[in-house]
Amino acid sequence: MGCDIHAYVEYSNGTRWRTLAEVDLDRNYGMFGLMAAVRVPGIALHQPRGLPPECGWQVAEAAKDYGDNGHSHSWLSTKEFHICCDEYERKGGAYAFQSIWMYRAVAAMMNIAEAAEKPARIVFWFDN
Repeated sequence: MGCDIHAYVEYSNGTRWRTLAEVDLDRNYGMFGLMAAVRVPGIALHQPRGLPPECGWQVAEAAKDYGDNGHSHSWLSTKEFHICCDEYERKGGAYAFQSIWMYRAVAAMMNIAEAAEKPARIVFWFDN
């Protein structure tokens, strides 16, 4: 059975976090390992942090709907997410290399929010 990621990009409007987009990312165990020690724990740049307590209502509801089927909930800042993408590309084949264009597209979306002075993050969890 495979493991999939469920991810949302959020931004802060200065008062609260809001969901910018639900993003559908390909299964990529190398990125999962880097982002949250999932499936390839020995390469982790980050351990799961849990859902941020102030996440947007869409994220909170979606995570609640997954219940016990969701695991390793976490989030990364724009900078942290870029570092994961860079490390994945730097290592290439060491992580059973797959294209990460979808992950880079999400990073670009986060950059746009940051350029508008809206702090951004990706909030995610996994299922089996």
